[in-house]
Amino acid sequence: EFQRKLGPKGTLYWEFGSAEEFSPIVRMHISRCVDDWGKKWGTGAAAVLPEDVPRPCSPSNADDDEGFLDLIENATASFESLKEQSEHIGQSTVILGSKMAERTTEIEETQSGGEPLNLKLAKRIYNTAAGDLEAYATIMDAEVPIFAARFKEAIESYAKAAAMLPDFSSGDEETARQLDDAIQTAAALRGGMDEAAQSLAGFRQAIAAHPRMTTQYNRAKRHALSILDTFLGEMKSGSNRLVECQKVLGAMRAELPAPSTQQ
Repeated sequence: EFQRKLGPKGTLYWEFGSAEEFSPIVRMHISRCVDDWGKKWGTGAAAVLPEDVPRPCSPSNADDDEGFLDLIENATASFESLKEQSEHIGQSTVILGSKMAERTTEIEETQSGGEPLNLKLAKRIYNTAAGDLEAYATIMDAEVPIFAARFKEAIESYAKAAAMLPDFSSGDEETARQLDDAIQTAAALRGGMDEAAQSLAGFRQAIAAHPRMTTQYNRAKRHALSILDTFLGEMKSGSNRLVECQKVLGAMRAELPAPSTQQ
């Protein structure tokens, strides 16, 4: 109710899951609001400086030297790397799933034929499963921070590119083409991430459902669940940021010409 009252008053609001989400998205939102001033909100037409009046500029640093096309190219490359990394993580998850299924079959075989459970054999099987879980969790410990860093880099590049929107030329076809590629890449990555997150959440539940059988297995299980929770959180946050990226990129693209039909 409180949020619904803010919009008509000209107040912006958004929900953020973390500080990592806040910085790039607020930058994109503010850039869009500045560019829309005089077009969709504010009073009168947007002010336009005469061609012979230089634009004010702030002191430059290494980051400021990046141009719009550089930023879009960097973000697209980061997203392509994220797709490859997601596939690698998926393969590791499939391998662990196969191994867990093998261990389950081995446990079931120890109880076939009405024989009493062989405790030593069962413990050995569960400790082997613990080794499988620990190996997977160790891989994920290395992969998740890289995933988060690449995602942050890509989103930051898009946020910086959004801040350059007022510099766009209405006839800039190269910029339009780069934006088309970026929009397609972001959409494909988000779709793949959401699908992978759903599958990974089910896998996480399967691991959590296994009973606590040995000390070694319990520790490995806790490690695996912890890193899976971290990764699922990163994927959810990333998906939310990609939604905003697609909106901003779409708005930026709308400022530019339609694709040329000339051969």
